[in-house]
Amino acid sequence: ARSAPGSGTTFEFTIDTGDLTGIPAARLRSNEAKEGSSTLRLPSAVRQPLSGIRVLLAEDGIDNQRLIRFHLERAGANVEIVDNGAKAIERVQDSSRMSRHDVILMDMQMPVMDGYEAVRRLTAAGQRTPIIALTAHAMAGDREKCLETGCHDYLCKPVDARALISAIRHAIAPGATECSIVRRPDDMASEILNRLPDQAPPHAAAG
Repeated sequence: ARSAPGSGTTFEFTIDTGDLTGIPAARLRSNEAKEGSSTLRLPSAVRQPLSGIRVLLAEDGIDNQRLIRFHLERAGANVEIVDNGAKAIERVQDSSRMSRHDVILMDMQMPVMDGYEAVRRLTAAGQRTPIIALTAHAMAGDREKCLETGCHDYLCKPVDARALISAIRHAIAPGATECSIVRRPDDMASEILNRLPDQAPPHAAAG
């Protein structure tokens, strides 16, 4: 093992694989790995699927700001953070800004101006930047609010990194207009259980 401040730790090990006759092996191109190294380097698009993507995050919770920023920057995105809907509108509508955002992550429960009102105003103003709603609750009617206010997608907090990256890539894809609901497994299980009585035959419910 080799460690260096600011660079991390590199571990090297040897595995006795036995006879590999007839088994295809991964071949590393010389420009993808150092001579003598067994490290497989993934393409940059895989390592950083959001490389160069500009994200505006409207979120008032410090911990959520840090977590979401970490996930996004690790994926290669450039992140700007504001802590309420009014500031998000200012950032989007500021005509003097040279850089425009590719996607907006909007917390729906914020002080000063919540995400619902901010999205309504942005939509009414004709802005076309995809908006992904963030909420700590998956309540009945949230999907309808998401669609009515003009957002393109919907994520529940705490935000899963893979779901977040997938939602952003979907939102910025050409022709993406639908709002897809991304829920946590426990939310989906609760919804299924709540529906069971309504789906049961009358004689079963009575018995």
